Amino acid sequence: MDVKETNEYFQSWGGDYENTELLTDDGNNWRVKSSDGTKTYNVSFVSRGDSDEVSLWECDCKAGQNGKTCKHIKLVGDICGRVF
Repeated sequence: MDVKETNEYFQSWGGDYENTELLTDDGNNWRVKSSDGTKTYNVSFVSRGDSDEVSLWECDCKAGQNGKTCKHIKLVGDICGRVF
């Protein structure tokens, strides 16, 4: 599936999924609206080292900036676990 087809697929699940958008074909960059819909956060997959064994997700929301696994990262992780 391309980006558009992937977005249409998981956004059809409803709820918070409707407020989430895949930005790149590789599945590494996402945009997620805040719960109240007033802000948008960027969630990115970051790989460290020479392999994908050490990896993490980052979000530019306040919790994500403080090194916490925020609800935006959890939402994207759920989609990735079900789609990719």
